[in-house]
Amino acid sequence: MSRSSALRHGVMLAVGGLVAAAVGTGIMSTQAQAVEVDLAATMHATATYPSARGHAEYESGHEGREFEMSLVGLRPLAGHRVVVRVHGDVVAKPLVGPRGRVHVDRHAGVPRMVAGNVVRVRTVSGTLVSSGTLHRELHD
Repeated sequence: MSRSSALRHGVMLAVGGLVAAAVGTGIMSTQAQAVEVDLAATMHATATYPSARGHAEYESGHEGREFEMSLVGLRPLAGHRVVVRVHGDVVAKPLVGPRGRVHVDRHAGVPRMVAGNVVRVRTVSGTLVSSGTLHRELHD
């Protein structure tokens, strides 16, 4: 083996060792991990339910997907179910509480969501109650 060939072989072994060490310590494993996504939406009222207001949040990461939504101002719907859809997918069908509040907190079976998807809450008969568009959450 020539001197230059031996030098290249030594450099390749050193680089290979560094790559193996980086993978072993988790330095390079961040590329293999899922990118964490945090989305949020302000839920707005409609003419039919002018007191409706709330928020929705979506998180996706290495632990899975989560969706949470809260609405208040729904006293006319107390005791009735509403349908929560995101980008057309049904996420939940919660019951509106006696004070006109509804809360959804899902950790399983949550569909994939992206910025720009619209969260819509409707009565079971199809009347729009509230809606909001998901956007990337800004962190300080």
